[in-house]
Amino acid sequence: NSMKEYSKAEPLYRRSLKISEKTMGPDHADVAEALNNLAELYRKSGELTKVEPLLLRSLKITEEQLGKDHQDIAPSLTNLGKLYENQGDFAKAEPFYQRALEILEKHAGKDHPEVATCLNHLAGLYSSMGEYDKVEKLMLQALGINEKAHGQEHPSIAECLKNLADLYRNKGEYAKAEPLLQRALKIVEQALNPDHPEVADILSRLAFLYRNQGDLKMAEPLYDRTLKIREKSLGPDHLDVGATLGDLGEIYKVNKDHAKAKPIFQRAMGIFDKTHGPAHRDVVPILKNLAELLNVMGDRSNTEPLYIRLLQIAEKLHGADHPEVASALNHLSGFYAETQNFAKSCPLLIRALKIKETAVGPDHLEVAEIITKLALMYRGMEDFKKAEPLLVRGLGIYEKHLGPNHSDLEGPLNNLAELYYEMGEYAKSDPLYQRALNIKEISVKPVVSNKGSESTANKNRRQTVRLEFSATKDQISAILPALEALADQSDDKKITILIEGKAKKGFDNSWIKNTITLPLIEAGIEELGDDH
Repeated sequence: NSMKEYSKAEPLYRRSLKISEKTMGPDHADVAEALNNLAELYRKSGELTKVEPLLLRSLKITEEQLGKDHQDIAPSLTNLGKLYENQGDFAKAEPFYQRALEILEKHAGKDHPEVATCLNHLAGLYSSMGEYDKVEKLMLQALGINEKAHGQEHPSIAECLKNLADLYRNKGEYAKAEPLLQRALKIVEQALNPDHPEVADILSRLAFLYRNQGDLKMAEPLYDRTLKIREKSLGPDHLDVGATLGDLGEIYKVNKDHAKAKPIFQRAMGIFDKTHGPAHRDVVPILKNLAELLNVMGDRSNTEPLYIRLLQIAEKLHGADHPEVASALNHLSGFYAETQNFAKSCPLLIRALKIKETAVGPDHLEVAEIITKLALMYRGMEDFKKAEPLLVRGLGIYEKHLGPNHSDLEGPLNNLAELYYEMGEYAKSDPLYQRALNIKEISVKPVVSNKGSESTANKNRRQTVRLEFSATKDQISAILPALEALADQSDDKKITILIEGKAKKGFDNSWIKNTITLPLIEAGIEELGDDH
């Protein structure tokens, strides 16, 4: 239950492995079991890089002893699938899950509950990959198997319902997800008891569902009840208690109740630190939330060590040159940039740039984003000689990917134009300004329509104004006064805004929630839904 206990257990498991190898030989079944035990210890302690070679060796031994098609091979295959899935290596995970499924279907039969469990594992993988069409079919198949084997009210049915609800939630089909969770909740409350940890799990999922829809008033009491159940049944320092505290802290953070959010996040961080140690992946979301909260509260002296710790965790978990490290470097660099501490900010961003260039190539759009940030820092430091080639390179990358007249080029063009203007090189700045202006005029195409009947006297007035245009990040602040003016003249001082962003690489659901949805909720924005 803690890193201290894990450190005590490790030498015992290693000793057990050595004894088995010495007395039974390196390829005995007992050795395979000892390897699995040690691998599970490392998995629980978060040392995932040590898990793979142990599981692979255990699988090899078991295959040699029992044959590659034996039913007892399936658990080892599933464990390897879970490992690769947790590491984000979905391509490696899939064949292990598929092979386990084939073995179980062959030996246990296609309607066996173990097959249903394997189907759920595979469905979870496809869900992580965003292949939702495959997911729904597998989950419904697993649900049917369990209902046939156990009946409608068995706890295993609740597990299938939870998985299916998660799928619909991820697809944004909240109306389908809610009744499934309500049914699962009723099953476990009757089969177990109202204060069972499984009840808390479903309550937490329901709360998360409401939170995703912006209904914080429904979510908060469910998280409160979840917390009480978990504290009572699992103890005040259990990891699930820490996770619930993190969820509750986010509610308070969005509601700007900083006085409640801060101690909640601090307690959650203490639980994860005590159980896992200071460098475990599960503490990362709590650290990010607490760092952002303290930064907003103006407590910069306590914010800085949190961002530094996030970087250290990323380096330990992924190695010094992993994209996750680049992301942590970006966060820390941004923190220093806010206080104009460019001496600390620039080296971090330079390192992030090198990592990204290696990971995705020197001409990737993500590289262009970092190049632009770095160039603007140099410009802020009036180091124009360093800023200029970076802005030129960044513009070139954007042009390569987007073409010469894309609306997203307006920002990079203006950045370079402003630099040349500050350098006094007006012959270079003016054509860039003009080109940016031309792109803006092309991309902004107002479509003004008139709904409803009008008298001849009102032909010079419109009842409805629609504007459809593309805007870059740099243009958004410039168009806000126009939107404010339109709202001021509209009924109830309110306008309807449809926002659409597209990304070939896709938007991460967690990023959408934390960066887009929750700030809108915080601002009191009413979401109309797709039918509007």
